[in-house]
Amino acid sequence: MKKLIIAITCLVSSFAYAQVAEWSEPKIVDVDTGGGLIQLKSCIDNRGWIHVVWTHVVEKWQHNDIYYKKSVDLGDTWSFVQDISMNENQAEYFLPWIAYDSQNNLHVTFSENRGDYSQRVLYTSCNAQGEWQQKIDTIAEKNPSEYIFPGWSTIAVDAQDNLILTWGLQYPKEKVYYRIKDKVTNQWGDIHYPFNERATLTDVVTKGDTMYYVGSWMENGANNRTAFYTSYSHNVWQEPIMLSDKQISGSRNITLDKVGKPSVVHIEKMETSRLYEDAACSYDYNITGDIHQETYAILPNYAGDS
Repeated sequence: MKKLIIAITCLVSSFAYAQVAEWSEPKIVDVDTGGGLIQLKSCIDNRGWIHVVWTHVVEKWQHNDIYYKKSVDLGDTWSFVQDISMNENQAEYFLPWIAYDSQNNLHVTFSENRGDYSQRVLYTSCNAQGEWQQKIDTIAEKNPSEYIFPGWSTIAVDAQDNLILTWGLQYPKEKVYYRIKDKVTNQWGDIHYPFNERATLTDVVTKGDTMYYVGSWMENGANNRTAFYTSYSHNVWQEPIMLSDKQISGSRNITLDKVGKPSVVHIEKMETSRLYEDAACSYDYNITGDIHQETYAILPNYAGDS
């Protein structure tokens, strides 16, 4: 039996400075008795309500749904689980993302694989009264002439409640794409891409009209992925900043520290003989672009047979 848990308190200080922080006791959101609970994402709206989405595995590599729960009392009690994916074709849904706007409407994106090389990036929403939209929107589809797999979608909301949805085509030509949904017209704009190089965006945090992103970068067709940072504001993308020249492994995450500056954590892979370890490094960017870096943990990842 697998348990999905969430700690409802945050670090007291930014992880960029690696200070000691206090955590609450973990509280169980849901208990899985089936295939598994993976790819959890959460947000806390303006009312302090916690919203959680995750991938519910029904049949591995065949059928996944997207589940949702909320708590209005800081995680002490939770609503009944809801299947928000309307997955009539029993496709493989995965990699959900959730965000909220100024009116506490929820916005969720996720990816779909139907098993016939048909992949899509999908979107749904829920109003502040808890009513989910009745139709799933298709944001992007696979190019029919190539085996390109859309995934790693993120969604962010600016100060005017416009939506910025990004996704990466993961294979074989990694590339970032994005669309904007205008709050006034309620329409999705054209598909654009900010970079010519191979990249994916894996996390985002918003401050006013600026979205700060972190992701993986594969420059000039190289096979090794490195971590990079960028931002988006008023239709302008910042030139990517490479965080390291080392190969990354695992998560790339971003948040705002206590003074509102973006702080990034990613995992770098180091190889010694057949022993692999991950070094987690944090970065803090100030307005001038200076970087504060600190290696704060060594995490065992993999050890091969002798």
